[in-house]
Amino acid sequence: MQKALLQIHLAVLLWGFTGVLGRAITLDAPVLVWYRMLLTAVFMAVILVFRKQWTRITMQDFKAMALVGCLMGLHWVAFYGAIKLGNASIALICLSTASIFTTLIDAGLHKKKIDRK
Repeated sequence: MQKALLQIHLAVLLWGFTGVLGRAITLDAPVLVWYRMLLTAVFMAVILVFRKQWTRITMQDFKAMALVGCLMGLHWVAFYGAIKLGNASIALICLSTASIFTTLIDAGLHKKKIDRK
């Protein structure tokens, strides 16, 4: 329980620093996202190799991961672009509403009723 609590606090801290660091770094948004995605891909590949899970990835899985990676890349370019044009606090508020919009879009697309629980 304590480990999970520490992990969630660390995640929130890193999430909050995303905007601050994005504002402080002088690179253009696409370049910043390129390096961020490259670093993430390298770390994920190392983890998969050490856990010996690399062989379980099918071509269909790889295509799905590539699509998600492209969508995330577009998201981060828009996010860091918004920080460069505006300010970090507004961009982070908009980023924090993503879970609300995901819930609403999912309910609308799949004709689901939103449960308050």
